[in-house]
Amino acid sequence: MEISIVITNWNGTEILKETLPTVMNAAVMDPDHYYEVLLIDDCSTDSSISYVRENYPDIRIVSTPANKGYMHANNFGVKQAKNELVFCMNNDMKITPKTISSLVPHFQSPGVFAASGKIFDWEEQFLYGNRGGRFEKGHFSYFEKPEDDIQSQTLFACGGAFLCRKSMYLSLGGYDADLFSPYYYDETDLCFRALKRGFEIIYEPSSHAFHKVAQTASRQYEDQSIKVISARNNYFFSIKNIHDEDWTSEMVRFIPLFLLRDACKGKFRFWKAFYRVLKNWSLLMERRRIEKDKGGISDREIFQKVCGTQPEEGEEKGSQESGASSQN
Repeated sequence: MEISIVITNWNGTEILKETLPTVMNAAVMDPDHYYEVLLIDDCSTDSSISYVRENYPDIRIVSTPANKGYMHANNFGVKQAKNELVFCMNNDMKITPKTISSLVPHFQSPGVFAASGKIFDWEEQFLYGNRGGRFEKGHFSYFEKPEDDIQSQTLFACGGAFLCRKSMYLSLGGYDADLFSPYYYDETDLCFRALKRGFEIIYEPSSHAFHKVAQTASRQYEDQSIKVISARNNYFFSIKNIHDEDWTSEMVRFIPLFLLRDACKGKFRFWKAFYRVLKNWSLLMERRRIEKDKGGISDREIFQKVCGTQPEEGEEKGSQESGASSQN
């Protein structure tokens, strides 16, 4: 089987020195598959391209027409890939010889869109992998399902290291970069749309990848700005994708109540986030209309299929505050 590895990069010379050896080693150590490796360079101004050309001549380098960020670059990169199976990864991810190969068998099923495994930081501390989600009181949040449970699907495949079908990715339109850029909830949105179409998102615990968290984000944005972007995109995801009438009514009721609560506490992160939502309201409503028109599996069926019953508050593991980042 032939696989394309698509690595998105922006000014990543130093991080590529640490991550590319693991990518090339994974390709060499997997004789059962043929690998094409692409570096999608998003108009870097450092020595990324010259470094890769000099040290990894077998890597195909393709530059984006303009610097528009990770999501646009990844969409561009998938289109450039020559093979149907595409492993999408950030330049700040290290992988093992089994990271990709352990995901491939799942694609024997024609309904599988994407698969990913356990994500660790560079100190090998577990971050997440088998994600579930809940929608309650008008807000969406994540929780971590058991690490080694392979009986249910994950809510989303990790955007920094996941294997997918090119044809399905393109049929979904890829990342909604115009709405979710620069990051957060991008892969949640992509995979939720895939689940609505009846595609499968697989969690494979034997696949491990290692993320040097927020390398690009921390260089471009202040911490508080990152938190506001995360909260804004939580709103974007829910308003765009949650179409259940009762849950929509909950959003209408609870969002102003939570904003009022935060104002009373002197907290204005979600006020700033919702202001940004209002600035993008026309685009958001157009995206919501498109998704509603496409129909598919209902919201409740998706959460039931992926998560079983939603856990009670005290049963959550690794849950996040509404609007918190997905850490990739």
